[in-house]
This record gives sequence, C-alpha cells and structure tokens, in this order.
Amino acid sequence: MDDQSQSSAQKHCPKKSKMITLVYHHGGTLVTKDDGEMVYKIREISEQANQDANTLDVLELEDHHKLLGYDNIEEYW
Repeated sequence: MDDQSQSSAQKHCPKKSKMITLVYHHGGTLVTKDDGEMVYKIREISEQANQDANTLDVLELEDHHKLLGYDNIEEYW
C-alpha cells in the first residue's frame, strides 16, 4: 500500500475502543466531622466492568442505577 492509500485507510478506521470500569459508591451517608468537613461514608460499592468509553450513554447509566434500586437520579458527576 502506498503512503496516500494508507493515510486514507487510517482516516476511515473507527476509533479504538477504550474499555473502562464504572465504580458506584452508594447507599452511604454524608457525615459532618468535628472540624465541619463533610465526608461520605460508603456502604456499598458496585462495578460495571468492560464499558466502552466511546459509546457509553446516559440511558445505560440509568438502566444500571435502576438495577441497584435507584429510580430517580437527578444528576451525574
């Protein structure tokens, strides 16, 4: 393959997938320490492994949250 054909082929190849693991810390409580700092005391940790970072969308996140028992998520961060 010549240089021009190779660069053209590279332009049309899909982006390589980056697989990630989503980690959910949930079911805990916010606690105010003696110095006034608020900290989150984790009760449960759930993972959603092998998620494609290029195609992950909010609907998939909502579906997983429902499986964890959370039906009304107001914001993601």
